[in-house]
Amino acid sequence: MVTSKAAKSVKSQSANLSQVLAAIWEAGSLDQAIMTGLDSIQAEFDHSLIWVGLHDRTHHQLTTRGLIAPKREHFPSISLAIHPGDVMEQVLIQQRPLVIPDLKLEPRAGAWARIAEKLGLQGTVILPIRRRDVCFGVLVLSSPRWGVTSGLLENATLSTVTRALAEAMHQHIQEQQRQQVKQPAQPLLTLLEDLGKLSGLDQRLGAVVEATRRFTDSQQTSIYWFESRGRYFWQRVGGQARRPLAVVEKAANSRSRISVEQIKDAYQMLLADQLVVLEEAAEGSLKAGLALRLKQLLEAPSLMASPILCRGELLGFLAVSGASGRVWSETDQQFVQGAARLVSLSLPAAELEQILEQVKSDQLLTAGLTRSIHSDGDWRRVLELCSSQLAARIGVDRLIVLSADPVHGGFEVRHISGKRLTGIAAQRHWPILADVDRQMLERSHAPIGVEQIEDNLKLIAWRPRLLEMGIQSLLVCNVSPGQAPRGLVMVADSVSRHWSQAERELVQAVSQQLGLILHQWQLQRQASQQAQMYDTLQWGLRNLQRLFQIDLLDQAGTKHIAQLLQVPLVALVAWPNGDARARIASAMVRDKKFKIDPQAAIEVQSDALINWAAHTDGLLSLSLEDLTDETRAWISGPEACQVLVMALRTAPEHEPNAVMVLADRSDRRWSDEQTTLLAMVVNQLAWCRRHLNLTGQLAIQGQQLSELNWYKQHHLDSMEQLLNQSLEPLKVLLAGVESQLGQRQQQAIHQLMSLNNRLVRLNQYERWELQPGQETMAIVGLIKRLMERANPLIQSRQLWTKVHCESNLSLGGDITKIEFVLYELIAAACDRSPPGSRIDVWCRPFDDRWLEVSITDSGLINAELIQELQRGRPTDLLSSTLLNQSEGRHFHICQSLMKQLGGEFILAQMDDQRTLSRVILPLDNP
Repeated sequence: MVTSKAAKSVKSQSANLSQVLAAIWEAGSLDQAIMTGLDSIQAEFDHSLIWVGLHDRTHHQLTTRGLIAPKREHFPSISLAIHPGDVMEQVLIQQRPLVIPDLKLEPRAGAWARIAEKLGLQGTVILPIRRRDVCFGVLVLSSPRWGVTSGLLENATLSTVTRALAEAMHQHIQEQQRQQVKQPAQPLLTLLEDLGKLSGLDQRLGAVVEATRRFTDSQQTSIYWFESRGRYFWQRVGGQARRPLAVVEKAANSRSRISVEQIKDAYQMLLADQLVVLEEAAEGSLKAGLALRLKQLLEAPSLMASPILCRGELLGFLAVSGASGRVWSETDQQFVQGAARLVSLSLPAAELEQILEQVKSDQLLTAGLTRSIHSDGDWRRVLELCSSQLAARIGVDRLIVLSADPVHGGFEVRHISGKRLTGIAAQRHWPILADVDRQMLERSHAPIGVEQIEDNLKLIAWRPRLLEMGIQSLLVCNVSPGQAPRGLVMVADSVSRHWSQAERELVQAVSQQLGLILHQWQLQRQASQQAQMYDTLQWGLRNLQRLFQIDLLDQAGTKHIAQLLQVPLVALVAWPNGDARARIASAMVRDKKFKIDPQAAIEVQSDALINWAAHTDGLLSLSLEDLTDETRAWISGPEACQVLVMALRTAPEHEPNAVMVLADRSDRRWSDEQTTLLAMVVNQLAWCRRHLNLTGQLAIQGQQLSELNWYKQHHLDSMEQLLNQSLEPLKVLLAGVESQLGQRQQQAIHQLMSLNNRLVRLNQYERWELQPGQETMAIVGLIKRLMERANPLIQSRQLWTKVHCESNLSLGGDITKIEFVLYELIAAACDRSPPGSRIDVWCRPFDDRWLEVSITDSGLINAELIQELQRGRPTDLLSSTLLNQSEGRHFHICQSLMKQLGGEFILAQMDDQRTLSRVILPLDNP
């Protein structure tokens, strides 16, 4: 029977366990769920080490995902390999807990024995984290005591937590798989970013049409615009697959008009902001007759149409059509709806740009305050004029113009008229308003009046500042009514007063004009800053392109980035392709609080910063606390400082060999223009470095090959001269006593003369480049000559050879080069064949134009070399390849020569593990 105390304990344990399970299920990430489970186990049991490893089935290893240990630095942070027969493999396969009395003495513990030795662990329990016969990983509990407490494996907390963790891991894997499904979010974000870079409405419509066509893979995508006068739709932008985009004027599109009377039901659906979907199998909610009519009008067997609405009014629709009956997927429908809404979002911006262009063209004709702003002096003169006119008209003491501060929040002072200020009143930054005041300014289309500041709760966050300025009453107006305040115009008086309706209307009219001028001034300042930055960028890029040494290029690049972005620390970490260690190629430090070790030897594979940058496409932003101790050993700075890193990547298939690192204070705000310029400079630097590295390597290789060719050519010239001198007396002898010489003597002299002729042709016609030749020779004679030449290799390794020749056909082409290729392959087969093994040479017709020569041997060959021969040279010419090594280089030359001669060379591994060298040669066909 359970006592009340015991019952209370059971209830308390159940309540705690329920809280733990709820925390695991509600965790925002898998790591958070795992740490929640580990904390609950640590609170329940007295163990020195609690570890969760996730099973990586691809690499057959356990990756650390959760750890509680007294000395974390002694525990390896990398993945732990699983070896056949060890304790971890046993738990993963059998999916049953395993108890180990002393982990240090367990012979099958592997790396865990060394961990136990470092941490002083003995008694250990290994539990599988499983769900429905699927084991996601293991949970390790270990303590310094020998053995395991009885009843541990039966504890409800352990089994419940492991099941909850297995469920969390299952959900994590399901989420990863779900994210791999085609989603419209990222293309829509990219389209939104592209729309922000375009100015005209037609350009934006064209970008929407092109992005929609690419995503839906449709036959035709168009935007139809609605004309209220006449109530018809006309095709404004259209694009078909494999055809350029077309933007058509309304007058030129009269034949493609679709009246509302023709598609009444579809028009009602568009007005209701509904997607119209017409498919081959189903017509949605439309009638069959209407569907057929709409298909005929748009000349499409299947289509989608999404409305384009702005402020509740239908402006047109985005139409996507297929070439055949097609069922539109849910993702395609979501993308089309999102793209149509982006068009709706682009319309207000396009209208604003049109208004700005109209304002600029009317500036010379507009009297009063509205005038062109080209500099800060123009801006101040306009505001001084406004202040004087308001003072004369309504008798105010001050005019204050504020603009929203997007970096720090609140507002920034752009202009204050009146006497000089001190104290907090002189500060340019004004604090953030309360939500009620911000909403009041956003919703009100008329100025907000305050007759007595001390008796009013409006703008309470600014009250101390206003009182210090001597202000008692004011009118404040939002320059963009109905929107979040981007600019405020405030007129103030030093005495309490009642603001009349006429004064309010005057201030509202002035604020609207000042709002346009404020926006124009902001655009002018932004344009000036961008022009200055881009001038600096162009100057830096020109200097980078004029440098022809890697060291000078690296120094110029880091210096240019430091000057362009005003960054206290810029460093370039570089390493040659394939090297294990990187170095600080160049560094620019402009603040003593930031430090970098120029002599540091950085491990490329283990340094977290380099690996994060190499696996990130673009700019990566971190804080100093995110870096590992290994990285912080060579870079340091103030607390919470920012670290920006970007790999120098020239193409997705190219391996990066350098990383640009920037560091700045924590309050630094990076604009889009700055990050874009940084990416441009880094990409330019990457291409310049790659160009110099590649041209340097090619120049060295070309020089080496030229020297080798020159050296061998002079040897051949010397051999030709000596052979000519030796043949002169033989020619005289042969002319005089040819009939008295034996047949073998005559044959030897003729062979020497033939060899001399070959040397003469080689020296005269192929001195610096190969020349094609055209000869004929029987395959039997060629194979016989090759086997005689290879006989010393065959005899030295005691190989057994057999030639299988089905017919004595004749080859046509450059016989000398063909002979050299075949000898290279036979010699390679002899070199790799075990002593006493067999080599077979097969000669058989491939068809009426080609002959196949196959060489099979029992030697072993590198499988990676075979794959590289099939793929050819890698796209990244700086990467290491077996085709640049001796054996691979010879095979690649043979492959290239055979392609030039019109044949083919294939190296492969047969099913019986023999090596096949297969050559396709052209026959002599008249």
